[in-house]
Parts: sequence; structure tokens; C-alpha cells
Amino acid sequence: MKKQIQLDYDRLYTSQEVAELTGYKTDSLKKMCRDYEIETQRTEGGHRRFTAHNIEVLLAIKDKRENDKWSVKQIQDWLKGKETVFNTHIPKTQDEMKYGRLETKYEQLEKAFGVVIQRTNQKVELVIRQSEEEKKQLLQMFEEEREKDRKLMLEMFEKQKEEEFKRIEQIWEKKFNSHIENRDNLLMATIRESQRESQQTIKETAASIEQLANYQEQMNKKPKTMRDRIAHWFGTSK
Repeated sequence: MKKQIQLDYDRLYTSQEVAELTGYKTDSLKKMCRDYEIETQRTEGGHRRFTAHNIEVLLAIKDKRENDKWSVKQIQDWLKGKETVFNTHIPKTQDEMKYGRLETKYEQLEKAFGVVIQRTNQKVELVIRQSEEEKKQLLQMFEEEREKDRKLMLEMFEKQKEEEFKRIEQIWEKKFNSHIENRDNLLMATIRESQRESQQTIKETAASIEQLANYQEQMNKKPKTMRDRIAHWFGTSK
């Protein structure tokens, strides 16, 4: 079984690397490129650089020469895409090889793209699940915070209500004390007025009693019998 050679299509190979991969000597590579018109790139110093496609062509040429025993002319015609009758199986042209390589690369890219799509879908599902979980956590946190705010508002309301009750109680207490004070002042004024009226009444009563006593005394001095009265009159008239 031939050993599978892994080539990197995104890089350029030196002549020494190509010689190790194909088994040709570096001088033979120059001759083959000239004989089979294989176009290679050059560095600024004039050194050859081979692409992966160049290496595939060189390996194919080696296979045709060593295994199928093709002549140089047959290989040149094959590389140019000419229809040639061969004693062995009809090989693939250079364009067919290039198309096959592109088709293989496309299949590899399609497979890689499918893997990327699958991984992307998995990541999207994971992100969606994480988002749903975060949403649930945020909703739970929101409910907890809202419950805390509600309790805090109730506590503040109860405190304000208690303070309002205290303020109203103080206001009514002040009003009640003021009313009691006014009532006491009015009562004291009424009592003092009653005392003055009582004293005035007592004075008037005492004066009346005194007048009555004087009248009684005068009455007692008046003659009680007719004789005394006549004598009194005459004595008074004198």
C-alpha cells in the first residue's frame, strides 16, 4: 500500500521538501519542470517554490513512468489533455485531477461546514437555555425585590400612620388641654363673679337687716296705746 501524503494547499514547498516527498533529486526536479512544462513560483532570489498541485503532478508522473511505463511523450500528451491511446488504463488528465482535488476539498469543506453548523446550533441552543435560565433567575430576583419593596413600603406606611396618629393625638391633646384650661379659667371667673355677687348680696342683706332692725327699733319706740300715741303726738307737736 502506498503511503498517503498529506499536503497543505495553503503553503509553498522548497525543492528540498519536494525531493523528500517525491523521491526525486533536486536536479531532477529542475529537468522535470522543464520537460513537462510544470509552472512553479520563484522567490526574489530565483529559487523555485512548489504548490501542493505541483507535487501531485510530479507524483502522478512518477507513477506513470515507474508503474505504467509511460514514455515522456505519453506523459506530455496526457498533461496537455490530448486523447492518446495507451496500452494500460486511461489515466486522468491534469484538469480531471484538479477537478477531483477541488471536489474532494469541497466535500471536506462541506463536511467541515456541517460540523460548524451543528456546533453553532448546539451553541445557540446552549445560549437559549442559558438565556431562559437567566431570565428565570432575573424574574425570581425581580419578584424577591418587589416583595422586599412591598414589605418596606408597608413598614414605611405603618410607621407614617403611627407618626400621623401620634401627631393627631398631640394636636387633640393640645386642644383638649387648651379647652380644659379655658374651661378652668371660665369656671374660676364664674366663681369669682359669684363670690362678688354673693358678697354684694350679703352686704345688701346686711344693710336690709340693719334697716329692718332700725325700723324695728323705731317701731318699738312708738307708743303702743292710744293714750301713748296721743301723748306722743302732742309731745311731738310741741
